[in-house]
Amino acid sequence: MTLDLEDDALRMEVSERLLFAPASTQLTPEGARLLKQSVGVFQGALADHRVAVEAHTDEVLPTAPGAPATTAWELSAARAVSVVRHLGEREKLAPARLSATGHAAYRPRVPADSPPNRALNRRVTLRLSPTPVTPESVAVARTEPPQRPVKRVAKAKAKKMARR
Repeated sequence: MTLDLEDDALRMEVSERLLFAPASTQLTPEGARLLKQSVGVFQGALADHRVAVEAHTDEVLPTAPGAPATTAWELSAARAVSVVRHLGEREKLAPARLSATGHAAYRPRVPADSPPNRALNRRVTLRLSPTPVTPESVAVARTEPPQRPVKRVAKAKAKKMARR
């Protein structure tokens, strides 16, 4: 697992072996624990950030009996959705903050010319980036009346009491 800061996003990259068994879209118990630990950060200091989950596979799709995916596209997309569902349903991250993307073998980190390199390319990336300011949120902020200062109210009451 690696953490990197890029532009305006925090990128957490996790090897697929930590999250999934070969050809599987079901999170392993270790993967579920890792995501649970990571959510503490997502809900704390980065509570207003979006979480984009990107799953990557390679061109060699393992043939396991009963494998849910028949192509690298399906496997990567199903894994991304599996992580998003876990974060939303189990870890209670707001669904509006989550997105899932499957990249198959088309965004490799290194050339896929050997088994160790293909293993490096099989990964899940969680990218945390600030939620953009929308025109709707700006409009709401402009239309909400400012709160009255508490001191003024207290001073007015004190003046009334002094007059009596």
